[in-house]
Amino acid sequence: MVTWNPETHPFWHGSMPMSAVLAEAGPDEVLVGGEGSWLIDAAGRRFLDARAGIANVLLGYSRHDVVEAMHKQALALPFASTFRHERPAEVTLEYAEALVAAAPDPLRRVRFTHTGSSAVEAAIHMARLYHRNHDRPERLTIVGMQGAFHGSTMVGMAASGMPMLHQLFGPMPEGFHQVAMPDFAAESAEECAKATLAELTGLDPETVAAVILAPVVGLGVPLPAPYVRAIRRFCDDHGILLIFDEVTTGFGRSGPMFAAEGLGVDPDILCLAKAITAGYAALGAVLVTDDVYHAFDLPGRPFFYHGSSTDAHPVACAAALAVLRAYQNEDVVARGQEMSARLRAALTDAVADLPSVADVAGTGAFFVLDLVGPDGAPASAERIRRIQLHCRERGVFIDHTAHVLGLVPPLTFAEREQDIVVETVATALRA
Repeated sequence: MVTWNPETHPFWHGSMPMSAVLAEAGPDEVLVGGEGSWLIDAAGRRFLDARAGIANVLLGYSRHDVVEAMHKQALALPFASTFRHERPAEVTLEYAEALVAAAPDPLRRVRFTHTGSSAVEAAIHMARLYHRNHDRPERLTIVGMQGAFHGSTMVGMAASGMPMLHQLFGPMPEGFHQVAMPDFAAESAEECAKATLAELTGLDPETVAAVILAPVVGLGVPLPAPYVRAIRRFCDDHGILLIFDEVTTGFGRSGPMFAAEGLGVDPDILCLAKAITAGYAALGAVLVTDDVYHAFDLPGRPFFYHGSSTDAHPVACAAALAVLRAYQNEDVVARGQEMSARLRAALTDAVADLPSVADVAGTGAFFVLDLVGPDGAPASAERIRRIQLHCRERGVFIDHTAHVLGLVPPLTFAEREQDIVVETVATALRA
């Protein structure tokens, strides 16, 4: 295999040491193309992408309608600022109207960002300033959940319940607290909610600005609807805003168009990104209720002076509008639900006889294989890594963490592609 020269390689990327990254894939293994659910490397090898990029390429690659919309917008108007100037691009307004119409009803306003992390950061700033503008400056605490990830900015990491991030990049900003991740397998959702609400009460609700929840934690742990509804009622009773981080779950990944719909809960603020453009451009969004929106246009009170040069980028908005139309015209959400049900059944059946598979978990188009060793303890990170490499050598890209294997395929995954994934993963596990 041809390898890179680590002394001269210019591109620093990935979340592993670059020595390991460069040793794993050489110049003939860079990606040069994509067709449908497949990726192609420089040597012409084809790989089935069962991780949908990074869970965002929900419509697959080579969508000419999306690319043509981006091309048309780039020729007409490639840039317009929505932070320092007051004249947005026409396509931004058109997309805002379409997105709000598709979102849960109370979320009538949208502010665009350029990533999911920036959407979460904007939402947290909104929550704090919302209370300050209503003469509640003591409400500063943002409450998240242990195990949840809310972005790579300092504020996003502070809100995240991931100790590793806090240890690596701390000290974190003050004013953040994580409640314990309940054991939903051991207790009912109602009992879990009681424990969480008791912890929130102990914080003094009068100091809490917002609770931020990811409806699906990690690679596929869904929060039960009764649990989330109890938190919604607690927030209502104590004047606390509820933020949903649907950067990953939005646009059909968890089943419905938005996870909020499946939970029967309306958040005050909803963060979106990833599949908002199906991976064709960088864009995020923060949808809010009229109550939140109007708090920043009060006489004598601060407005929301926060944003970035590339927020609401016209080419990205053109991509997002084309993606939303594809969702609506091609019934993508319903197709994704059918795909998910079929793939889950086939995968569960294929590994049913393997004692190393404790569970096929997840929800919607999240599939998580919990692996264990002979002693019943979680499988080692090294073993999971070997399985992932085994699949890659056989032409299938899957996701993984230190403890589980994950599949997060495009919603447009064809039946033959589903069968290839099931066969490859089952073979890797048996090997």
